[in-house]
Amino acid sequence: MRAEAVAAMDERDVRRNTRELGRPIECGISATDDHDPLPRELLRIRDEIDVYNALLPAGDELSATMLIEITESDRIREELVRLIGIDEAVRLEIGDPTRGGFTARGEFEAGRSKADKLSAVQYVRFHFDVPARQAFINSTERVRLVIDHPNYRHSALIDGAVRRSLARDLEAA
Repeated sequence: MRAEAVAAMDERDVRRNTRELGRPIECGISATDDHDPLPRELLRIRDEIDVYNALLPAGDELSATMLIEITESDRIREELVRLIGIDEAVRLEIGDPTRGGFTARGEFEAGRSKADKLSAVQYVRFHFDVPARQAFINSTERVRLVIDHPNYRHSALIDGAVRRSLARDLEAA
């Protein structure tokens, strides 16, 4: 995009003039559409940064990007439709929730799932209250990421280096 904008500026150079008004003053004279597109590009970049900052977790939460990877192109829509409702079926379990453990339900970014459509990329947050956060940090209880959907049930332990790294992030916040 930047290269195209620069090329377009070069084509408009016929209407742009820079004149020296003695030393050290110089004056650039241009038509209104000749202005450097850099400020507009910087605004676009700022908007992108704002979007990514919104994805970063607060101090009492973890965030995840969930990719539903379907490699057979003719099955993508069918498989995604089959998983509608997954945004109600994801949680983090710290310890055994039936024996005093904690559950952090996944909070999905709005607009990525509809009654008849599901995005293959989902942004999820897991909010912790103080006791759950401490249990995660202290590493005394096992942590599992769980999907309990009628058409997909799976869980994975969060342990080892991944758990330690996430615990450090929670502790530092």
